[in-house]
Amino acid sequence: MPDFYTVVTDTGLQALGLASIQGQSFSLTQSVVGDGNGLAVIPNKGMTTLVNEVWRGNVAGIKVDPEDPHTFIFEFAIPADTGGFTIREVGLMDESGKLFCIGNFPETEKPVAADGSVRDLVVRLPLHFENADVVNLVINAAIALATKQDVLDHNADPQAHRLATTAATGFVRLATDVEHVAHERKTVAATPWGVWKLIEAVKSDAVDLASSLRLATSQAVKSVMDALMVHTDDAAKHVPSGGSTGEVLLKDGSSTKWAQLALVPAGHIYPVPFPPNELPAHHYVPNGEGLLKTSEAGKTLLAMSTVYKTAHGITEDTTHVYLPNVFDENGDGYFPRFVDGVNRKVGSKQGDAIRNIKGQMLMQHGETQNNYENGAMYATGKSLSGATGSSTIPRSGLGFDASRVVPTAHENRSKNIGFTPAIYLPPLGDA
Repeated sequence: MPDFYTVVTDTGLQALGLASIQGQSFSLTQSVVGDGNGLAVIPNKGMTTLVNEVWRGNVAGIKVDPEDPHTFIFEFAIPADTGGFTIREVGLMDESGKLFCIGNFPETEKPVAADGSVRDLVVRLPLHFENADVVNLVINAAIALATKQDVLDHNADPQAHRLATTAATGFVRLATDVEHVAHERKTVAATPWGVWKLIEAVKSDAVDLASSLRLATSQAVKSVMDALMVHTDDAAKHVPSGGSTGEVLLKDGSSTKWAQLALVPAGHIYPVPFPPNELPAHHYVPNGEGLLKTSEAGKTLLAMSTVYKTAHGITEDTTHVYLPNVFDENGDGYFPRFVDGVNRKVGSKQGDAIRNIKGQMLMQHGETQNNYENGAMYATGKSLSGATGSSTIPRSGLGFDASRVVPTAHENRSKNIGFTPAIYLPPLGDA
């Protein structure tokens, strides 16, 4: 007898007898493996369980031994994440969970990841039936295993890799652009690019025709837009007689006139009625902070003219360009003021000042005081004690208080309402 073999148990022999005599069927659905409790196993037909079962799973494949039509080979796979034991015994269970056969097995380690090795282990268990005609073995194709020979046999089949047709499944290849345009082949597959080429070939020539029955493709629309952009760039084509580039024709009901189209130019600084955290898009508080040169706003600021940047104190370093600053050291903003560009330049700053306030006081000393005061001047006293003795000498003090004449504060200023100053820095393409 060989060293490793399989025997049918008494339970298995009983099932075979019933199948042969009474035509009763049975199924072998599960496989089991054990470690023999660390010892080699000698199979015998009286066994009802493995010596020590360590794993149970579904039978994955059954085939007839090409060398012996009475021998069936059962296959099952122990997953890679199951292990940590040594296989010494294997068996098959019937649908009722009873041991149908048992075989001894060469000592085989089944490691797990913790052991430093992970693998699926496929076990093939041959089982010989004297009367194989009464055995009807069915396997679930969803869990079947394919051997290397199975794959070789499959590849040798001339129908295994047949080309697909409209009537049969099979392999297909991708159609060329020419084949898409010709739209004659039925055995090649279409690609998105090829379909686009087909659309281009049959698209409406919307640029040249005025048909109301044909659809324009996106490519045709783009052609129209490209032509429109060329047209728009030519001032002679899109500015009517009497106007100039950048002007629009206005009509007030009785006459027409040309006027400049109102746009906010890049770099414009003006008050806006929004809190700093709610500024419109592309607006920034001109407080001297730096913008990255690679940012859209930074690129726009860098693109401003040298005269503009000099006038508003715009500087830069290797990474940043710095916004203008309309605030003084106290955080108070400068009021905008018109300049003529000659006597005073754009961007120049002036400190605060107050107009001169004068006052006069005339005083008469004696028994009768007759003081005269006007403007910001006033008398602080009518009679003061003398410097020596107890004599009383009429004296008068002088006081000056501009608030007696005008409102005063820490600065000269006009009446104003608070606005957030903002500088408009759109992306260069939007300016």
